[in-house]
Amino acid sequence: MADDNRLTRRRVLGGIGTIGAAGALGAGTWVAYSDTETKRLATQAGTLDLKVEGEDGQRDSQDDSEDMIRVQSGPLAPGEAFTDVEKLTNTGSVAGQCVSITIGDVSSSEGENPESETNTGGSGELDDQLGLRAALDVGDGIEFFFGGSDSIADFDDVRGETFFVNEELPKTGTNDESGDDLIIQGLFRDRSDNNAAQGDRLEFDVAVRLYENRCEEGSKPDK
Repeated sequence: MADDNRLTRRRVLGGIGTIGAAGALGAGTWVAYSDTETKRLATQAGTLDLKVEGEDGQRDSQDDSEDMIRVQSGPLAPGEAFTDVEKLTNTGSVAGQCVSITIGDVSSSEGENPESETNTGGSGELDDQLGLRAALDVGDGIEFFFGGSDSIADFDDVRGETFFVNEELPKTGTNDESGDDLIIQGLFRDRSDNNAAQGDRLEFDVAVRLYENRCEEGSKPDK
């Protein structure tokens, strides 16, 4: 009898798993044990942090990938030129692959209005007579945003426009002053109507933006 009880118990105990499996597949009232562990994973987006001469420029926004440069020209004599050079560095955590510039926020004023000036009303005329070119010195050569080694663009043709150069600006760290030089050059063209611009003053901003990816040829980045 004891053997029968042991046998019966053995069969019963052995059958529990079968019944449990059948019940779980059938009515769904049987469940298997489970243990779930959750591990929190954290990730952080990389950053681009563009610096002009090691500092943040005059920003219109809180975007670290953009800085603003104020360029002033004058007094210039006809045929004279000016050059503004700014060191660009990326102190973020990822490299940038494209640099763009936008010429904007132009202030053209009449200045001191000498007697020989032929137009003393309204805004100044220096912007109408100024040629401009912009380039990035990448160490082993010069890449032009607009203009060229033997050419210069009319200021009125580039104001409000965005131009780009595909050039890597690697992350440099906060204490590294290495980077690329942004070169802005202007020329007061020698023309027959130069008297209209005598004493005039011109100020404009150059918005410099760094992009993580390369910019597509034939298109312009968003401003």
